[in-house]
Amino acid sequence: MTNEQICGYVKRYIEKDKTKSAIMLTAPWGKGKSYFVQNELIPYLEENGNYQSVVVSLYGVGSLAEISKSIYFEVKGFGIKQRLKPALEKTNDDVKKIVPELIPAAKIAAGTVIRGITSFVGVDLSLGDLQELYSSIDLSGKLLVFEDIERSQIDIIEFLGYVNSIVEQDGVKVLLISNEDELIHYVQKEVEEDGKKKLVKEYTESSLQYLKFKEKTVSDTIQFYGNTRDAIKAIIGQYNCKQFDWLKNEDALDGVEKLLFSGRIDNLRTFIYACQKTFEIYEQIDEYNLADEYLECIFYGVVLFSRSIKCGIFPAWKGTEYLSTELAGSIVPLFRFCYEYIRWHEFDKYQVEPTIKAYNEYRMLKQSYDPDLAVIFDYHTSTEINVLAALKRIDDRLDTPFDVSLSIYGKLAYHLVKLHFLLDYDFSSIRKKMISNLNSNGKNIDINGLALRYFDLETNEEKELFENFKKEIEESIKKSQQDTKDFSYNPAEINVLQKQADSMTRYSHRFISLYNLEKLVDMLFVSTAQQIDDFRGVMFSVYRNAMPDQFEVDDYNFMENMIALIDSKKEAAPGNFDKIQLLQIDYLCDNLRMFIKQSA
Repeated sequence: MTNEQICGYVKRYIEKDKTKSAIMLTAPWGKGKSYFVQNELIPYLEENGNYQSVVVSLYGVGSLAEISKSIYFEVKGFGIKQRLKPALEKTNDDVKKIVPELIPAAKIAAGTVIRGITSFVGVDLSLGDLQELYSSIDLSGKLLVFEDIERSQIDIIEFLGYVNSIVEQDGVKVLLISNEDELIHYVQKEVEEDGKKKLVKEYTESSLQYLKFKEKTVSDTIQFYGNTRDAIKAIIGQYNCKQFDWLKNEDALDGVEKLLFSGRIDNLRTFIYACQKTFEIYEQIDEYNLADEYLECIFYGVVLFSRSIKCGIFPAWKGTEYLSTELAGSIVPLFRFCYEYIRWHEFDKYQVEPTIKAYNEYRMLKQSYDPDLAVIFDYHTSTEINVLAALKRIDDRLDTPFDVSLSIYGKLAYHLVKLHFLLDYDFSSIRKKMISNLNSNGKNIDINGLALRYFDLETNEEKELFENFKKEIEESIKKSQQDTKDFSYNPAEINVLQKQADSMTRYSHRFISLYNLEKLVDMLFVSTAQQIDDFRGVMFSVYRNAMPDQFEVDDYNFMENMIALIDSKKEAAPGNFDKIQLLQIDYLCDNLRMFIKQSA
């Protein structure tokens, strides 16, 4: 049944059911049963018949008297408070303490409830007082909803007897909300059939008892599946802040729904929690006016991370200084400042800008599914109109340097050449933007990983055009990677070299080959022993923990050439250098040999 059909069914139950029995709505935990009741069922009943509902949670409730108290004193309302006033003046202080807790709401009580509440607080009411209470009860057109019945501490058989009394003797309409999987249990039993033994699943004794009493009390059981899309829309709609605006369109809702499915998040409580935390983080970063792409990453990362928080226990941080893909998954990373806020309720605003920078670098190097690129790369199964439209969108998106992953520029270049000849498409605008982006942001790109090869280019014209494009791409990357304007090869600035190492090696171990070999060696021979030791520290920070597949060939060759050049310089002027200085240089050469061996 759909949510709308369930609402209509419950309305008919209130109006026309003569069985004097309850009905049940069941689904696994977190499917949105409570959300449905509060946000769809109750408003529907009020708007389509003015039927009032009383919702009572049995979570942790330990006695039937507590249930009666919850129904009566928390829901009875201001009107019953006035009627109780004469009786309360004659009773003990326990009752008087409860009076301020009365909440104006729907009128609902019954004989079973009255008997339960009087026993709970030890009230000795006269016949006249009881008559006054009973006269205040209006059972028509009311729905009593019991939630979380499987989470109650009351024996389920005892509770069903209580419900049976309410529906059968008092005529109240009752809806039970449950996760019936937690009430019905099975055992494996070995049986013999046709001379063969096999295992069959049978109800436990307690489950059989439950089903027996349920049959007498509950007429219909409805399996609740929920409407995830509508629930997502309603939950997000509660947050009235500009940072959530990007979520309030159908395409974004599609993305959220797919995220929950791919992330295997079927518990709406997890999603509600994530929305609240995201809202709080958005408020903290309001002054930064982040673009929607960053707000989206924050939201998705928090949602995916929230599924790993179990019973208030947080997993330890696993990731780089600013990002974690392990805690959120492969779809998006979790920002460190989000993790810190969710876990410790502390927000470090100074982490925002470096985190955004780290995320830009992450996106630059990560190739993920892109619908526009998918059309271009699979052009042979698409249409001319769709391919040209995708090319137009890519052209526009390249105005934002990191919107199209730099890691696929090689593959994109190949397809641009193919489509130039196939569709007579002029890709000069895209080419210009790609080169510009690489000039500015290509320092962490591995040229060898760009797939700059011919694939199946057939004609000489195609090969020539691609070769020219390829050279332009390679030159742009090298230019970006050789941009060391903040380092002047002055020994006093080795600390600057360390900062560049920190920023250049987050995703790649290509580092030393980005510098000028001769200038670097010359610098070392005019450095103090302490400065050479500091340089060795820079090298260790880059290469000490690098695995063989993380070494760049250019760095490997650079280290060999560096050792050779140092040896040559020492031999050319053997007596011109301080012996402690030479000791540190020898240490450096030993380190370089270790790194070279480590890369093998």
